[in-house]
Amino acid sequence: MASYRLIYPKFWRSAKARCWTDEQRLLAVYLLTCEHRNTEGLFYMPLEYASADLGWQPEEVAKWMGTLPGFVSFDPSADVVFLHNALEHQPPRSEKHVLGSLNALAAVPATRLWPAFEQSAQRFAPMLHEAFGNPSVTLPKALPKPVESSNSSLALALPLETSRATQPHEQDSGVDNHDFGGVA
Repeated sequence: MASYRLIYPKFWRSAKARCWTDEQRLLAVYLLTCEHRNTEGLFYMPLEYASADLGWQPEEVAKWMGTLPGFVSFDPSADVVFLHNALEHQPPRSEKHVLGSLNALAAVPATRLWPAFEQSAQRFAPMLHEAFGNPSVTLPKALPKPVESSNSSLALALPLETSRATQPHEQDSGVDNHDFGGVA
């Protein structure tokens, strides 16, 4: 887990954030910086976690989360959050980072948000997306089977069957997480 995350000043000047209420801004900043978040922007977070951290009722969290389309989606059946532009702002840039991303995604329950996440990875994180379709990579069991990819050239020999507890989290090393929410 990252020890800090950066939110750039342009978050506050963005057209999107300037139209949001104080509650929407607080929830957006919370989602960008909470301890449950991973770099990839697809993570497990029951509403009760945010409720406890923000001092809101779970129903309030759900209500306000529903007012941020294009920024966040929530799958209540899996308690999974998807920050739409996370990979745009911090895609994995090396095979080591891809390994870390795959390990982080292994902790995410199967979710209806996977197709949208996969589209985001295809657009903003091609190395990660290629790893999804690479036959030499075993996807974490928690993930739904992705659509076959025609460009699976990333050659990774990764021991993904190892338990998450024994894998270091390279992607959350605290290095310049410049995800300001993609609300420029």
